[in-house]
Amino acid sequence: MLFGNEAVSRCPLTLDKKMLEQMIGEYQLGMINPEGTMIIRGLVMAINRMRKSEAKSKIIILLTDGEPTPGDLDIRVALQMAEKQNIKIYTIGIGSDQGGYYEHPIFGIQQARAPLNKNLLQTIASATGGKFFQAKDPASLKAIYNMIDQLEKTSYE
Repeated sequence: MLFGNEAVSRCPLTLDKKMLEQMIGEYQLGMINPEGTMIIRGLVMAINRMRKSEAKSKIIILLTDGEPTPGDLDIRVALQMAEKQNIKIYTIGIGSDQGGYYEHPIFGIQQARAPLNKNLLQTIASATGGKFFQAKDPASLKAIYNMIDQLEKTSYE
């Protein structure tokens, strides 16, 4: 899922990490209107995509650099949906508490229009059995993904 002023699904559910890496490498800022952060709409879309999944462990990793734009959905909608489907959400915040410029782990130096909403990300993670992380640079983001990978081991064929 990509989200900015709208939420868009760009990839089917997959365990193919190489394909995901390739797709992420093709993303560019501005592919989706960046004048907003529809975090909750993006979460709802991701949760809906997992509705028919029969996986033993269902997780979503939410990576964001801001807080929801006015007009986004109420967080309770996404939390109720995640609980009903037994989905754990790991949240990763990038950016700073003050907004301003920061090193984005994927896109380099960026300007945040709004401060990072740590409280919201902690609430989402805690309510769903996930964890909140803050990535300050590309190395810490990689370490966080490795940690989540260790927490969510599932064998598949």
